[in-house]
Amino acid sequence: MTSDAIPGAVEETPVREPWRAANLSLVLPGLGQWEMGERSRGLFFIVTSAILWFISGAFLLVPRLPGWVGMIGVFVWVAFGIFAIADAHRRARSVNTPEQEDTRRSHRDAWKTVFLNRQIPGVGHAYEGRWGGAALWLLAYFISWSLPTPLDAFAGAAVMAGVIWRGWTRTRARPVPDKSLVLAVALAAATWTAAGRALPLWLRENVFQAFRIPSESMSPTLQPDDFVFIDKRTFVPRDGDVVVYPYPRDPSKLFIKRVFAVPGEVVEFKADGSYRDGQRLLGGTYGPVMFGEEGHPYRVREGEVFLVGDNLENSNDSRHHGPIPIEKLRGRAYKTFWPPGRARTFP
Repeated sequence: MTSDAIPGAVEETPVREPWRAANLSLVLPGLGQWEMGERSRGLFFIVTSAILWFISGAFLLVPRLPGWVGMIGVFVWVAFGIFAIADAHRRARSVNTPEQEDTRRSHRDAWKTVFLNRQIPGVGHAYEGRWGGAALWLLAYFISWSLPTPLDAFAGAAVMAGVIWRGWTRTRARPVPDKSLVLAVALAAATWTAAGRALPLWLRENVFQAFRIPSESMSPTLQPDDFVFIDKRTFVPRDGDVVVYPYPRDPSKLFIKRVFAVPGEVVEFKADGSYRDGQRLLGGTYGPVMFGEEGHPYRVREGEVFLVGDNLENSNDSRHHGPIPIEKLRGRAYKTFWPPGRARTFP
């Protein structure tokens, strides 16, 4: 058997594409390292990112866990993802010889065009000097944000996929023979874009929402600029629950108060305190009220709750605007998560 190989010859290592690795780790932290053959390093980024995501979600959603840890976890997760992208780019660069790097960097890079367009559609075109295309794609992206839900999510995904694919197929940069991989990246970026627009809105409308305390009406329990999480799932209100509801006289404003009485219970506000079913629960003095004033007790009707602020002397609540239909309650507060020093959970 004969061989044409030249004795002592060394096979040249193929050029690694740093921006390709960065794009893959932008899809999933660690994917760029994994694709380069650094499986253990890639697995580290993938698993660690998943753990950070899980811990952040648990501390945000589980009432008994401090929410401020989850907020910090979200920032750590984002920072870790950025680090994974930078690491993938750096590791790919380090494998190349100086000559290969000089050749690669002597021209614009199509994978860099893809990466820039994934940050803001049209920026990759601007990087290549295609200013007309840059302006059109950027305009299309901004228009997609102005569309009604859920059309904005689909439009944003279409713009993202289109700008990546069009930017690569018409590139003036150094060409790369990765058509199927670019298509996969475009589809992944479109999926992330649609999810990034639709999922937060769905969670905010159906699962949980952050709410900033605007006034002192719930002091000392809640202070101005405290941040609380509201559980938006269906619930049966109980005495003592802290709930959010639209202000009856201006539904665009959301109020947060405590459930003082549920259907069938009788409330009365006397000179020496607040009474429920004849039992004095809260002391303090306050001005005249329209519902439940002394000598005219108010029985809460079916389907309604009577709400008051913990700061009875400085709260616009059911004593003034009346009880609130249960169906109008937007959610129940389950934890204060910021600032950390005031973080607490509600029973």
